[in-house]
Amino acid sequence: MSATAPDSHLSGLAGTGTAAKPISPVFPYLVGGLLHDVNNSLTVLMMSAELGRSMSGPEFQELMLDTKMHACLQHVAQVVRLMQSLARDYYAPGPQTNDSMARRLADLAERKRKTSPGLDFQVKCDERVETADMPPSLILFLAGELLFNAAKACGSEAGHHIQLTVATESADNTVSLCILDDGPGFTAEKLTAIRNGQLKPPADGAKGGYGLYFVNEIALRLHGQLLASNRDTGGARVEVLLPFHSSTRP
Repeated sequence: MSATAPDSHLSGLAGTGTAAKPISPVFPYLVGGLLHDVNNSLTVLMMSAELGRSMSGPEFQELMLDTKMHACLQHVAQVVRLMQSLARDYYAPGPQTNDSMARRLADLAERKRKTSPGLDFQVKCDERVETADMPPSLILFLAGELLFNAAKACGSEAGHHIQLTVATESADNTVSLCILDDGPGFTAEKLTAIRNGQLKPPADGAKGGYGLYFVNEIALRLHGQLLASNRDTGGARVEVLLPFHSSTRP
């Protein structure tokens, strides 16, 4: 195989058709952990399905509505979505986008405006984020989860404002995603759970959503952290900090 005619599989992974694209160390580390989690969730689902084979109609229906089953299904769906997003950084057939992170975040906010027309979404992006050693799709995925969570917390009432800022913190080599909203804010119980590392997926789809739990899991896996507080002016502040230099990466 000549140097000018790379294997088709390698050219696909490169996303350019001419040269392999370097894969951030974050990618295999995070994906390996997520696959382990998916395996655990699928084990629970398969055991539940096996149990359901011997159940009557009403009993089976009750099993399907079990909150643990629902949480496992949500978890698998979230992991698959994230892995699809990450894969696009290294394998995306067809023309590749050269849009900046700021442009992609602006497009993300515009899509949120269309699905939540009563809410005002604003995004800001530090141009130095472009040089951070962090998969772009990971930043976009987390940004989408934070925007979705804030919108869900604010509800459908028009007039709420949500602001997302993505920046690099050069002092400690991190990417910061900070979101502010003017919704009802966190309960004392939720804030305590976040600060003590005891955040759990909601059992009933309550405001705050599964997304914040998943964002926290990703941050912890990458040796980052999730910070949360209530604003003095009303609403909530959530910040995700992710290390991106080799000295602080997993």
